[in-house]
Amino acid sequence: DLNIFNPDLREKNLDFILRIEPNIPDKIIGDPFRLRQVLSNLVGNAIKFTEKGKIAVIVKLVEEYSGNLIIQIDVEDTGIGIPEKQLKGIFVSFEQADGSTIRKYGGTGLNITISKQLVELMGGEIRVESPSGISDDPETPGTRFSFTIKAFSNEKIKKCIRNEKITKYHQIKTLIINEKTGKDDHLLEILQNFGISSYVTNFQEKTIDMIKSNITNRTESYNVIIISDTSSFNGFEVARQLHQHKLSDKFLIM
Repeated sequence: DLNIFNPDLREKNLDFILRIEPNIPDKIIGDPFRLRQVLSNLVGNAIKFTEKGKIAVIVKLVEEYSGNLIIQIDVEDTGIGIPEKQLKGIFVSFEQADGSTIRKYGGTGLNITISKQLVELMGGEIRVESPSGISDDPETPGTRFSFTIKAFSNEKIKKCIRNEKITKYHQIKTLIINEKTGKDDHLLEILQNFGISSYVTNFQEKTIDMIKSNITNRTESYNVIIISDTSSFNGFEVARQLHQHKLSDKFLIM
């Protein structure tokens, strides 16, 4: 909730712009706690280093396939900006421009480094630019932090279930694709407690061919494929492969 920054914005007489592109689903599944922390860090930082002008948060849909979303969020300001020589190392150890800047604005910028770590935990990337592109004053060029996150469309789930005429949990059959055996035992237990039939397989080169073969031979019937995404196993890449083989039209992929 960005309303927590209203007192700071009023105190500095800063305008705040929030623009969410219309193709962003109303409801998405993601990591709200990490997202809230990243936004809090970046917006708070923007306010700290902006004495006049505005702060803007822009939310865009970068990619969507079978309900899987890649969303980009830009946090821009008309503040003091970041010297070009500091941009490359900004996330390694955030240091403010010089001693006078530290005395005036306070803090060490540790939240920028933390934000990078949180974004990566959400399967995304973060970058920084200065000037920001929304400032027309060369003395206050501003900064733009842009980061992406991976999420899932809640609306897609409801749509798929209606199309399959599924009204009860026991009608759902899931295939869980993960990195190694035993990793998703807890998820499997939860699904089984709801009466959802589930089968677990470790991802291998032949996994996609196995799924295609099951469709052709009708040996297995799935409504949902759940891909376990971890720091060492790129579930979104597996989802892309399913999409490339035109399998994302046959299953709900999560």
